Amino acid sequence: MTWALAVGLRVGEVVALNVGDVLPPNGNGLAGLRVHGKQSYERLIPLPQVAHDALAAYLKERGQVADDAPLFVCHYAGESERRLTTHAVQM
Repeated sequence: MTWALAVGLRVGEVVALNVGDVLPPNGNGLAGLRVHGKQSYERLIPLPQVAHDALAAYLKERGQVADDAPLFVCHYAGESERRLTTHAVQM
């Protein structure tokens, strides 16, 4: 059986994701994201295996990072990694 999942995330929720918010596959083989919404609301979003594999490959390229490090980062001239901003996503 094939499952189709469609989940919308706010731009602010995407840029607020940390490395530790990517959850490995559980007993039924479904990975997930821990999303922090408005007013400290937290929800778990199912993540298809192909998306989890892509995130795992991205994190492998970044090297060793802490669980509380931003998931998506950008580099500005002369600076180290910084959390991706909502404006950068919108651009």
